[in-house]
Amino acid sequence: RDTLKLLHDLRKIALAEYKSGNIYDSEEAAVEALSLVDRLPNLDTLKQTRIAILNQLGIIYRSNKNYEKALQVYNNVLKLHPSHKDSITIINNKGNIYKDQHRYAEALRQYRILQNDKIHIDDSLQLALVLDNLGFVQSKLGDPEALFNLNKELQIREMYNELDKTYSSYKNLTIYYFDRSNRKQALHFANTAYQTAQAINSITYLQDALSLFAIMDEDPKIVAFKKITDSIA
Repeated sequence: RDTLKLLHDLRKIALAEYKSGNIYDSEEAAVEALSLVDRLPNLDTLKQTRIAILNQLGIIYRSNKNYEKALQVYNNVLKLHPSHKDSITIINNKGNIYKDQHRYAEALRQYRILQNDKIHIDDSLQLALVLDNLGFVQSKLGDPEALFNLNKELQIREMYNELDKTYSSYKNLTIYYFDRSNRKQALHFANTAYQTAQAINSITYLQDALSLFAIMDEDPKIVAFKKITDSIA
């Protein structure tokens, strides 16, 4: 019982440290929790715990840009035969790893697995998440279906009025129109994203929303700054 309580506490610490931006401490707690699971009897009740910890580690490694390690973790999770809902999350997360690396064709393959009814998605918000990511990579690949999927997922998310999720939709539509030199529409969605970030009242979201205006700024100094920051990233 004490061991299970420690395991529970380590998972809470890993999540709390991650949310606070302490990625190293979050990883340390998650790794310790996973090690603890490995030492416990192989109970069916711990399978879901193992999957949750591995998924958290994948998120941590993605934050650290340790993409290969993140992919390895997600592949290991899929070998555990996770639940239907968890499988959708893991495959979506794999796609996000490729998306972060601008490996859009590989990201698209992951999202297509989810879209093509190989894994049926019943949860509307989970479907919107997949469509948001799918629409983004389609946009980058010049796929004409991109705008349809981005608008469809925005419609779903606006029904639920979850600001952090609609923020992502507005951001991706900003980038979609900016990439196509439609400055009017890009500014419209950038302003909507900024207003949403203000409503969320998060410095992280506000910083991200303001960065959308920076990428659209035509001042040569801002353009030069963006090229430098992109090269560092």
